[in-house]
Amino acid sequence: MSLRFFCFVSILSAQVFAIFQPLRCNRFGDALNSQQAIGRREWTDKCFPQYRGPIRLHRKIADDTSGKHVEGYPVFAHIDNDGVTSNPANWFAPTDEQADCTIPDGYQLVVFCAE
Repeated sequence: MSLRFFCFVSILSAQVFAIFQPLRCNRFGDALNSQQAIGRREWTDKCFPQYRGPIRLHRKIADDTSGKHVEGYPVFAHIDNDGVTSNPANWFAPTDEQADCTIPDGYQLVVFCAE
């Protein structure tokens, strides 16, 4: 199965997202199934209400190969001062809405993936 997503870059402290380029979810090591994707969206909606607009907009993402709509979900990563994303804490956002809202320092929503 091919995994696709649209990359979104958080602009510093503003809650503005811009399409960057298509990449594969595997780059972040955070490929989820439909159930997990829904849980991740619910957790993010609870913990980061400032992202509700983009999350609702990208609930379903069209697969560019089949045209089928699949579950979209946010991926978090650390962003350094040069805008480079990484996962130094080897941390992945929870897929359970009830999970704690604490995230490692320097991490933020960086991309929407599709299952």
